[in-house]
Amino acid sequence: MIDRPRAGPRARPLPSLVALAIAGLAVVPLIGLTIGIRQDTPAADVLLGASSAGPGRALADLLPLAANTLLLAVAVTALSVAGGTALAWLEMRARYPGGRVLAGLALLPLAMPSYLLAGVLRETLGPGGLVGRPLGLPVFTGIGPAIVVLTLVSIPYVHVLAGAALLRMSVAEEEAARGLGSSGWRVFRAIVLPRLRPALALGGLLVLLYVASDFGAVAVLDCPVLTWRMFQAYETQNVARAAVLGLGSLGLIAPFLAAGLLLQRRVAALPGVANPRGAGQSRLRPAAAAAAYGLHAVVIGLGVALPLITLARWVGAGLTHGESFAGLGRPLFQTLLLAGGGGVVVLLLATIPAWVSTRARWTWLIDHAVYVSSALPGILVATGLLIVALAVQRAGWDGVYLGARQACLLLFAGYAMRYLSQGFSGLKEAFLRLDPRHEESAQSLGAGPLRRLRRIVLPAVAPGAAAAYLLLFLVLVKELPITLMLQPIGVQTLSYRVFDRYQEAFLHDAGLAGTVLLGVALAGQLLTLRWRRHA
Repeated sequence: MIDRPRAGPRARPLPSLVALAIAGLAVVPLIGLTIGIRQDTPAADVLLGASSAGPGRALADLLPLAANTLLLAVAVTALSVAGGTALAWLEMRARYPGGRVLAGLALLPLAMPSYLLAGVLRETLGPGGLVGRPLGLPVFTGIGPAIVVLTLVSIPYVHVLAGAALLRMSVAEEEAARGLGSSGWRVFRAIVLPRLRPALALGGLLVLLYVASDFGAVAVLDCPVLTWRMFQAYETQNVARAAVLGLGSLGLIAPFLAAGLLLQRRVAALPGVANPRGAGQSRLRPAAAAAAYGLHAVVIGLGVALPLITLARWVGAGLTHGESFAGLGRPLFQTLLLAGGGGVVVLLLATIPAWVSTRARWTWLIDHAVYVSSALPGILVATGLLIVALAVQRAGWDGVYLGARQACLLLFAGYAMRYLSQGFSGLKEAFLRLDPRHEESAQSLGAGPLRRLRRIVLPAVAPGAAAAYLLLFLVLVKELPITLMLQPIGVQTLSYRVFDRYQEAFLHDAGLAGTVLLGVALAGQLLTLRWRRHA
């Protein structure tokens, strides 16, 4: 068994209540959606307005949209689990020329925003595109193309989790089974797969929840699912419809979220091996090597190479035709500022729940509340927050909406509600590795709380906090729906610029902004690889 430091002093009631209040932020957008359904809200006309098409029409559309969302999520999850498991196995257990380099490149689609990849593939694989025109491909829109795009950006999630499980798996049982005459397939099915199953199930649930909440790819590909239709209701100033679709989206993901929380507890309770002896890598046969190269070609070619080539072609076409490019200095600065500031806010808010979670008697309650708050789709969080802010303003607090929006309070609140678990996970792991005996020894020697914090706690927690902050920064740089709806008026981030210029068919501008955004994301992704084997 892997030993963790024994628990330190129990958390006091006040920090515990604060932790629960922070973890319960998800209630705010849900209140907003309820308000949106129950009122005609003239205050919301400022942003959303009222519409004659109310909840009745939204309810009629809810079932087919929910079915499309479920179909998309299940299909992407199945393909991602299969592809991610295969890539993890190739990386950890197989040896073939160039395999190590290809395994690293196969993780780069993690840095690719789904809306950017969707726009690139729609133009390239469509009837008039570089690939679509000679092959005579149909229009690249709808559920099928959305499955392709979201699978490409989701496979690395399973790849990372399955790879970590394989890396920590002891090979002793496999060697014993082979020594007794079992075939390679029987060993995999009877020994390896059961040990991989928790990681694959958790990865599959993460992918499913991600796909069900995705907005960017389905928006670009005009895929009729709940999140895209919810944003269209927002654009057409229909509060009630947006609220009904938002609650429908929540009802769809709730069972899967409950399953994820249960699975998470079971995975955490699995016994570990103190010093696992990893399996060696076996050379692939020619047919298996060809299949491996084919899988890498699909993931790396469509997920990395083709987007880079297409973005370069868009920029080159703009230069060739003498198009004027919108300046990128200000959007880049605003992107870095909002992502950097938002990451700090989310990490600070996650600190108290993470600390209390390692010391409270009811750790599971805080853990569940944090992960529930971060499972809500971004478009749902943004819409609910907007309705609440406007309802408060209507109640007599003039200027609340504009003041909160211009001060980034709404934006950072949305970031915190959507991504609290990102900071919480890294910080909790760091706090769990903090040996409380060091604090107790320092306290017995007369060190006060501030000195113990400065000399013991911060140095021990800093590496985990830095890794969590970097991951938060990367997520916020690419984030679209919350930024699109809640960013201060007059601010344009790179994600907004890419989405807006693509929607307006200014491909040269979208290409340049997308190239810069992808460069920032890829640079951060390469930095996170150093922590990957220690995650």
